[in-house]
Amino acid sequence: MTSKTVHVSCEQLLLDYAAGTLDEAHSLVVAAYLTLSPSGRRYVDECEALGGALIEHLCTPVAISAECRSALLAKISCNNGADTEGRAPCCNETSFSCNAPLPAPLARLMPPGMSKKPRW
Repeated sequence: MTSKTVHVSCEQLLLDYAAGTLDEAHSLVVAAYLTLSPSGRRYVDECEALGGALIEHLCTPVAISAECRSALLAKISCNNGADTEGRAPCCNETSFSCNAPLPAPLARLMPPGMSKKPRW
C-alpha cells in the first residue's frame, strides 16, 4: 500500500474554501480555523470579493422570474441575529479563548446541549 502526501498551502486552502470547492470535511476544518483567525477571515473576504468581481465582469447576466429571484434571495439571506436554529453558523462567529466553547462550525455538529461542554 502506498500513500502520497499532498502539501497544500494555507492560502490555497483558504482560496478553495472561498470558491466553495473544498469537500465537507476540509470546509469544516477551515471554517473552525477562520473562527480563530482574523487575518484568515480577511483573506477569505478578499478572495470572495475578487471572485464576485470576476463573475460580475466576465459573465453575461441572465433574466430570471420574480419567483425565482425571491426564492434565491430567501435561501441566501441571513436573519440578522434572530433565531439561528437550523442555520449554519458563520465562520466569523469567533472564539479566541481556550476556555471558550467549540468554534461555531464544530459546535453545530454536536448533539443538542453538548456544544457547551467540551472546551476548545
